[in-house]
Amino acid sequence: MRRVVLSLIVAALVLGRASTPVAQQTVPTPKDVLGFTPGDDYKLADFRQLQDYFQQLDAASDRVHVYSAGKSTEGNDMLVALISSEANLGKAEHYRDISRKLAYVRGVSPEGARALAREGKAVVWIDNGLHASEVATAQHALLLAHRVATEESTEMREIRDNVILVLLPTVNPDGMNLVVDWYRTHLNTPNQDSPMPWLYQKYIGHDNNRDAYMQTQAETRVVNTLLYKEWLPQITYNQHQAGWPPPRMFVPPFPDPFNPNIDPQVMRGIDLVGGAMLDRFERESKPGVVSRYQFSTWYNGSIRTASYFHNMIGILTETWHPSATPFTYDPKRFPRVFDNGVSVTEPSTDYPSPWLGGTVRLADAVDYMLTGSLAVLQAAAKYREQFLFGIYQIGARQIGKGAAEAPLAYIISPEQHDAPAAALFVETLMRGAVEVHRADGPFTADGTQYSAGTWVVRMDQPFRPFAKDLLEKQRYPDMRSSPGGPPLPPYDIAGWTLAYQMGVDAVAVKTPFTAKLTQLSDYPRVVGRVVLPPRGLPHPAARPTMASAVADAGLQTVGAGTYAIEPRANAAFRVVNRLLAAGVPVARMPESFLVTIKEPAQGRQLADIVGAEGVLAQRIDLPPRTAIPPVRAARIGLYKSWVANMDEGWTRWLLEQYGFPYTTLADADVRNGKLRERFDVIILPDQAPRRIVAGHQPTDRPREGPWGPVPAEYQGGIGEGGVEALKMFVHAGGRLITFDAASDLPLQSFGGVFAHITNTISPLAKTTFYCPGSVLRLDVDISQPGAFGMTARPAAYFAGSRGFATDDPAVVSIARYAAKAEDVLMSGWLLGAEHLAGRHAVLQVPLGQGSVVLFAFRPQFRAQPHATFKLVFNGLYR
Repeated sequence: MRRVVLSLIVAALVLGRASTPVAQQTVPTPKDVLGFTPGDDYKLADFRQLQDYFQQLDAASDRVHVYSAGKSTEGNDMLVALISSEANLGKAEHYRDISRKLAYVRGVSPEGARALAREGKAVVWIDNGLHASEVATAQHALLLAHRVATEESTEMREIRDNVILVLLPTVNPDGMNLVVDWYRTHLNTPNQDSPMPWLYQKYIGHDNNRDAYMQTQAETRVVNTLLYKEWLPQITYNQHQAGWPPPRMFVPPFPDPFNPNIDPQVMRGIDLVGGAMLDRFERESKPGVVSRYQFSTWYNGSIRTASYFHNMIGILTETWHPSATPFTYDPKRFPRVFDNGVSVTEPSTDYPSPWLGGTVRLADAVDYMLTGSLAVLQAAAKYREQFLFGIYQIGARQIGKGAAEAPLAYIISPEQHDAPAAALFVETLMRGAVEVHRADGPFTADGTQYSAGTWVVRMDQPFRPFAKDLLEKQRYPDMRSSPGGPPLPPYDIAGWTLAYQMGVDAVAVKTPFTAKLTQLSDYPRVVGRVVLPPRGLPHPAARPTMASAVADAGLQTVGAGTYAIEPRANAAFRVVNRLLAAGVPVARMPESFLVTIKEPAQGRQLADIVGAEGVLAQRIDLPPRTAIPPVRAARIGLYKSWVANMDEGWTRWLLEQYGFPYTTLADADVRNGKLRERFDVIILPDQAPRRIVAGHQPTDRPREGPWGPVPAEYQGGIGEGGVEALKMFVHAGGRLITFDAASDLPLQSFGGVFAHITNTISPLAKTTFYCPGSVLRLDVDISQPGAFGMTARPAAYFAGSRGFATDDPAVVSIARYAAKAEDVLMSGWLLGAEHLAGRHAVLQVPLGQGSVVLFAFRPQFRAQPHATFKLVFNGLYR
């Protein structure tokens, strides 16, 4: 665990902290360093300038300590600014430890907690710049830091004396540079305020605020370490810019639904802080602030919402006008009502001061954000002791509930279909500060015997809500705009049970049990081995267990011969890719990959690779002259539209994680044709055909505002010529893989057999069929090569996706949705399951010498559904 005092010492050395007493210096304003005031028209500070300012602020003020908590994906510093009184920062580590003790609960009595709450300082987290295109947030951080550090009002002294502000000036420094550079490049051109034609985070763009529980990205891991292992703030505040006019800002309280795993006291705290914010906006005569609208507390995947499941008061605001270009909003263009039926012009309970239009500048958005931040800080100062003791109360209550209410624990055996995925699931829980234990010996729970080494997630722990939410089924309430009316969409998605998505069998324990357990301090690792079983081909029923592999660890030399690797683990495909890259021959049989070792160096490579990846390789004897089809790395092309596409980024991330080399295909590359000469496989990530074919158009305007068209070189898509080139690629023997909406492209444009395939749910009204984002069950034909290594009934992720029907016998069905309507939904919300039951989910469609693999869903959705990754991987070899 990083010690803050050491971090500050390092920061002083790395960031150049001066030793001159603060009284002898002038604390610089942002304008002194930047040359302009954040919020000025047509001006944006980039991360380079932001970092420079915070370094100078740190050097000039003993009320500010700045350090780097880690590196972003592209290697920029993840800056943290601690701002409080000189006395508080002198004891920052001590106050941090009080915050941690109260949040973790264990070893602290209620009386001791009261004493710590009286002594401690409220810790408030405010982050900015997560979505880099929401430019005002990071600009606001510059002014907020200076104001909290220097203002001498009674209110600000009270804040500094009672609160430690943990300020992240930007959570996405890479994106901040990209967005600001783009704006500056096109300022005073017809393309000013045009959307960037690429993501503002290397892989996942806007979905960087959908990674909070999966924790795949470097930035997410830094944030979660700070939140749940280092500072444990009582309040987290996630500053955003979105929405649309006429509201100027969304502020809590939030609307229903409320996730029942969240402690009720968290919700009361949100209402208390949100009420203080609303009060301040009215006192400062800032109209256009709406509450209880759109953003709910159901979801667990964003920074703000994940904090609820760690017993923190999570605040979100969404402030309008994310541009440095002023714009006048005409009230005649406003809708008459919000989509919840509330008037946009008449005062109402949750919108008492309507905004009636006018000119808005970036400075206005920054000013609204400052009001929100100061209201939160003032509430934290006022209710300091209450909030400190409150997080202890909540954690203690969750420990008590976990000891008294079923489930008492979840049990995860290391002997899973995909053992490395199970270990990664446990690691993911631990990264989210969930306590996980390992059984020291065999034990029995609910009448079932478990072996030593079994992982146990006890529910009597302070962050029980987070653990429980990732392990159990979500049941989203049936919410309608009116009785029998269309469903109200959830904020983001309705269900996500991570154990299901990752294919992990986690067993809920309902009754008390006794077991000797040791809490894990390091992430679990499955160690692969090379084993020498009895002669003959391996069979799944006789496969060596991980225990037998570990027992055989004395095997030091891997001699010449043939070794079988089962494809049950996703990691087996990474093993194959590493071996192919090293020149080791790999072949494929119906049950396994076969690796031929001819020399000692290859044997050492095999042992090292399977050991690192947690996969078993088993020595076998093959009959003489056995013909085995070789596996060769395919030449993979990944389509990347100039309409920035998060699904493309997630696909790119997945390919890199598992060692599949690929080439990015832009629109012009597709239009130029001759694709079969360069590629064996082309992937079209989830994207609407009109965006693939037409791309950006000169007349595109995403919403009312100053937005310009993208430059001409980024306009247009693959065009009809590109569609024909893809069709010819398949005819010539290529394989086209399409995810979700991209599957509509061949259905609409390829003709022939594709005319006999329909998406049967597309014509259905939302009152008849609706599934906004849920975990569904598949029935997989595991005899198909495309289902190599799959289980027969895995979970898949469905988010407004598809269900195929066909009567053409040439079309091969690899997977369907569960045959019975009552079996389709695993977690989330599904209306009209009978319309999806039994429909095709993955089809292989022949065309000429090649084929198209149509996915009705996204098999790599946000890198979470490990259970369906192999459906993609199997199509990526020659």
